[in-house]
Amino acid sequence: MPEKEKKKSWREIQRERQKRQQRAEEAFKIQMEREAKRKPRKVPKGKILLAVLALIVILGVYGLWQLTTPPASTDDTTPITPVSGYIIIMPDGTINPSNAPILYDGNNRYTFTADISNPMIVGRDSIIIDGNGYTLNGTEEYLSRGIDLTGRKNVTVTNIKIQNFDFGIYLSAASNNTIYKNTLTNNHCGIWIEASSNGNIIYENNLTKNKMYAIWLKESIENIISENTFTRHANYTIYMRYANKTTITKNYIKNNNMGIFLYQSTNNVLYHNSFIDNMPSGHVSGDLPNVWDNGREGNYWSDYNGTDADGDGIGDTPYLIYKENETEFYDYFPLIVAKTQEK
Repeated sequence: MPEKEKKKSWREIQRERQKRQQRAEEAFKIQMEREAKRKPRKVPKGKILLAVLALIVILGVYGLWQLTTPPASTDDTTPITPVSGYIIIMPDGTINPSNAPILYDGNNRYTFTADISNPMIVGRDSIIIDGNGYTLNGTEEYLSRGIDLTGRKNVTVTNIKIQNFDFGIYLSAASNNTIYKNTLTNNHCGIWIEASSNGNIIYENNLTKNKMYAIWLKESIENIISENTFTRHANYTIYMRYANKTTITKNYIKNNNMGIFLYQSTNNVLYHNSFIDNMPSGHVSGDLPNVWDNGREGNYWSDYNGTDADGDGIGDTPYLIYKENETEFYDYFPLIVAKTQEK
């Protein structure tokens, strides 16, 4: 009767497994070394042709994807190719996608019929975009643009609440457009204007609690900012950089960190604005001439401490707006009573 085989311990079993694994790895290594010494096989011409064709298809698909993806920043061109996730007004007047909640009258008016959660790209001039009281709502995505008017002319945007975008309304190389009676809130910048965007009119809008700027205006001329309400901006409210010949009038600017900042900007005219409880109301950088009145009346400053002895509604002494080094900037005809109110 054969002797009963002794049961192996757990450690003995593990050692045997390790030895088998080691032998298998050594055998695999030897096999790979032998394969490496062999002469490479020639690939059949048919397979080469198929590989080339596959590469051409892949490159074509990638190129198409590139064409249908909007650039992160465009200063002088307008992205108008249909893009997933965007609503686009095409140059021929059609809307893409066609089921977007916007009613087109067949002529020049586009009217919202519901709230919209997609950014809009405008590729057509001389039209009216009427929000009809509805909201254009973003997701606070970096570089997102609620309404992109790059390169556009004679477009009116009105009656829309635009919120939660990086740029609420974006104008670059865009001229003679009108932004009228909109509410812009909780964007990084309410209205962004740059790159020779000239002759635009921004009026009767309500801009509140935008995170960095209410309006950024750069390297553009002859724009008008009038009869708007600016409130509760923790950073800059109206920021102008190399922006000239701008008319800023009848705006209500209250409870902001910085009312208006002029950086290397000249020949701008500011009058009949109400600066109330801002910290500070005005800041000027660069010794360039700007005018803070219309020749008879200036602006209302809530911290003006002067008197009005003759009762004409104009302070008897100038209001010091800001002093930079040895240069002082004055409103020579400060108003005693505000001419504008919050809307």
